[in-house]
Amino acid sequence: MGKCTQCLTDSNVVKNGLNKYQKQNYLCKSCKKQFIDRSSFSAIVSTIQLLTLSKFF
Repeated sequence: MGKCTQCLTDSNVVKNGLNKYQKQNYLCKSCKKQFIDRSSFSAIVSTIQLLTLSKFF
């Protein structure tokens, strides 16, 4: 699980179902903010960018 994007705590973050794109939702019990952990998403985007750039060089 990730940290809350609002208050940056990680101790009160719980799973909160899936969104319409079947991504895991999380809920911060401290500030009641709902969010999606995007840490794995940025790694995928970086890999795609690297593969795309390697075709040109």
